[in-house]
Amino acid sequence: MSFADDIALDPEDRADAQRGAVLVAAAIADPEARAPARLREDIEARRAAAHALGRRRRPRWAGALAGLAAAAIAAVLLVVAGPGGSGDPSGPSVAAIARVAALPTSGPAPRPAASTDPFGDPSLAVRVGPVAFPDWEAEFDWSASGVRRSVVGGRDVTTVSYRNPRGVVAGYAIVDGPPLARGAGRVVTLGTTTFVLSTTPGRRTVTWVERERTCVLDAPAAVPVRTLLRLASSRVT
Repeated sequence: MSFADDIALDPEDRADAQRGAVLVAAAIADPEARAPARLREDIEARRAAAHALGRRRRPRWAGALAGLAAAAIAAVLLVVAGPGGSGDPSGPSVAAIARVAALPTSGPAPRPAASTDPFGDPSLAVRVGPVAFPDWEAEFDWSASGVRRSVVGGRDVTTVSYRNPRGVVAGYAIVDGPPLARGAGRVVTLGTTTFVLSTTPGRRTVTWVERERTCVLDAPAAVPVRTLLRLASSRVT
């Protein structure tokens, strides 16, 4: 269930609410951002108000605003996570997967899939178990440019590289097998999906679990946090 499922939104309003959630999450997740206690208290008050709005009929615009408020509340649940967390501690680290995702791909660009994935979104004809790689070209102008298959810490890892119009390349790796232990970073929750944002010199990484597979999106630090979150959360549930 998404953050706006309890609010009567049409598809356009729902998309606006989701975009609002990503923007709020990105703003808060920015390394320069700080959420003071007074702001958190205000958000708690807004959460109660949004819940009350959801219990009674209201015009379409009010529903959209309530959806955005709910999205902001979910996105502001931001903490600094320590190493580990739930997941398979015997598998490779998320940092190791991110390093592999940053490597150049050697295979040809994957073609679009013949049909949309179970989420109803465009996907590529490359998958790891039940998870197909997304086709971001039409919506985000990031085109798949290559693919590579690796073994890291005994796990099969498939990486697809995506290139934007400026020539910036991001690597999206999916790890086969049970979810890995969550690495250190800032945590953003959108809907029912938890994203972990981490940085290394010159790089930004977003990690999440999709259909029981660990997904790692790694890009140069020049790519804004909000862009990475928009890409990673394009199929958020």
